[in-house]
Amino acid sequence: MKDEVRIVSEEFVSHNIIKVTLTDKGNKNDNYHNVSVTVKFEDLASTSLYLNGEYCDSFEFTFEGHAERYTFLEAFKMIVRELSDGTEDRT
Repeated sequence: MKDEVRIVSEEFVSHNIIKVTLTDKGNKNDNYHNVSVTVKFEDLASTSLYLNGEYCDSFEFTFEGHAERYTFLEAFKMIVRELSDGTEDRT
C-alpha cells in the first residue's frame, strides 16, 4: 500500500498575515504505519511570532506515529475550545 500525503496551505489575514501549512502523511489502510503530521507557521506580514522566547519568521513541528497524531489532534481541539469565545471574526 502506498503512503498517502495530503498537504493543505492557507493564508490568514487580519492586521497581520500568516500562512499555515499542514502535511498529513501515512498509510491509513495499513494500521497507520509511517504516519506523521507536520504543521508549519510562516509570517507573511507583521506577525509577532516567537518560538522558545526568540523571534522567528517561521517554525514547524512534526508528530510521528499514530498515537502521536491522535494526541496532537486532541490537544489541538482543546486549544481551539479554550480560545474560542463565540467571536470568530477578530479583524
